Amino acid sequence: MLDADRRFREEYDMTAVFLTLEQSPSDDMGNRIAPWTLAENLAHAKRSKIPKDVKRALGHKDVDRVEWFSVMGVTDNGTPHEHYTFLADDPDNVVTADDFMPALNTHVKHVPTANWDKHMHDGPAVQVQHAPERAKNGATAATTYTGRNLAHWKLRGYADDDGPNPTNADYLSGTLAWARGKKEQWVRFSRGIKAE
Repeated sequence: MLDADRRFREEYDMTAVFLTLEQSPSDDMGNRIAPWTLAENLAHAKRSKIPKDVKRALGHKDVDRVEWFSVMGVTDNGTPHEHYTFLADDPDNVVTADDFMPALNTHVKHVPTANWDKHMHDGPAVQVQHAPERAKNGATAATTYTGRNLAHWKLRGYADDDGPNPTNADYLSGTLAWARGKKEQWVRFSRGIKAE
């Protein structure tokens, strides 16, 4: 992810978009839903349509290339959610948060525990950065944050006592990722990113 971000920045006039898709940890009656069930809600909710919705919306603008990756992580209260980073060749800075409304619509429509309270396109659900600054690792903040949600990355180094102490959410994320056993449900890439 980090290498793809760095290369994309070197080759294109990049815009980075950070998209967060969340869900409620409780049902309509206020009863807590098991994290496994919440992960299933995300995994089987037409997730493949999200990048297609974005590419279709950006296809009507002067955006030549769009690549993406996503990571399913767990919030501090144990709720699985998904972070996307979209990298767009956007020399005229035409990409806006409105372009992500179709993706937000798909998520809220197909995830039974998702609602519009957390998915307003003018709020934290969509963050557009034209010509984003580099983080310490040379990648954008969006890519860095998305990557930090990788379950194995959060737990790395802990067994050797050279990493930070993981939180309960970190353990839950790692446990869910391990138990589900399907890497593609926790980390996904567009073809252009995989090739890098």
